Amino acid sequence: MLKHTQKEKSEKLLKELDKLNLLKGNKLLSTRWNDFYHHIDISFNHFHERLTRRYPALNEKEVQLCCLMKAGFRTEEIAAVWMQSVFTVHKYKTSIRKKTKAPEAADILVFLDKTLAEN
Repeated sequence: MLKHTQKEKSEKLLKELDKLNLLKGNKLLSTRWNDFYHHIDISFNHFHERLTRRYPALNEKEVQLCCLMKAGFRTEEIAAVWMQSVFTVHKYKTSIRKKTKAPEAADILVFLDKTLAEN
C-alpha cells in the first residue's frame, strides 16, 4: 500500500514551503513570470520564445507549465507553486498534448524539444 497519496504529498510540500516563507509574498508566483521566461530563454536556448512562436494556441498556464517542466520542476512541485492539485496540473498537461498534437503516451518535454528544434 502506498505510504502517502498524491494529495497528502502536495499538502506536505505546501506546508514545508510555507514554513520557509516561500509562499507568502512570492512575487514570482503572481507577477514575475516574464523574468522567469527570460531566465528560461537564457538557460534553455530560447525555449519560451520558440514555444510561444510555434504553439500560439497555448494559454498562459500551459506556457508556465511547459517552462516549469523545462526548468526541472516535478508535477507535485508545480502543483505547490500554483497552489493547485496534482490533478489540475495533469489536466493542463492533457490540454498541452492536444494543442501540440503530442502522442498521448509521449513525454511532453521530449516531444517539445524535438518539435521546437525543427524550427
